[in-house]
Amino acid sequence: MDENLNINDCERRREQRSGKNFSLQLSDSDVVAEAIDITTSGLSCLLNKQLPELSEMKIEFLLPEREDESSISCSGVVVRSTPARRKSDRGRERFVTALYFLDIDDAAKKKISDFTRQ
Repeated sequence: MDENLNINDCERRREQRSGKNFSLQLSDSDVVAEAIDITTSGLSCLLNKQLPELSEMKIEFLLPEREDESSISCSGVVVRSTPARRKSDRGRERFVTALYFLDIDDAAKKKISDFTRQ
């Protein structure tokens, strides 16, 4: 075992992820959301307000740079929401939020999987 290996430096996600940003719509219409990264099991996003952990919501988005223009819709739950290190351009606080997909279908998972491998 490598003595210099720090367990905190290891990737904990099991699925491949993509770091391409894109917009998404949450069922809370007051929320402006921008995806930071995505896997087949969930996504991290930057929000204009903090949502309580375990909040369930509808999520809808289009993956960028895809020939298939159909949107992906599913429900998800907030598993983490923390203040971003820097404020938005307008000086407002933003929050890095992790959402876990609850009912995403196999076709949507395939689209996300293909997207993360690009």
